[in-house]
Amino acid sequence: MLKLTLKQQPTVPLEADNISPDVTAGLTNDAIRALPVYLGKRTCRLDEFFDVEGEASDDLEIHGDARLGCKHEFQECVPENEVALRCQGN
Repeated sequence: MLKLTLKQQPTVPLEADNISPDVTAGLTNDAIRALPVYLGKRTCRLDEFFDVEGEASDDLEIHGDARLGCKHEFQECVPENEVALRCQGN
């Protein structure tokens, strides 16, 4: 299972279209850490905001108080604490 833990609270919602098992399943942890996320108009690396643990798989846990925007549907999302996911189907 891949586990993402928020390091710091973003000032605005992160746009993170690639935080999805569809995208991360075939990637190494280094490649997952380097995935782009968008903070406003600024492009950042995923690991600027999240610690990445575990191995890429069909299961994804996101821990922390984050507001994320994404375009993927999650078959199963396991939120912890105050995670808010805003997801849209393709």
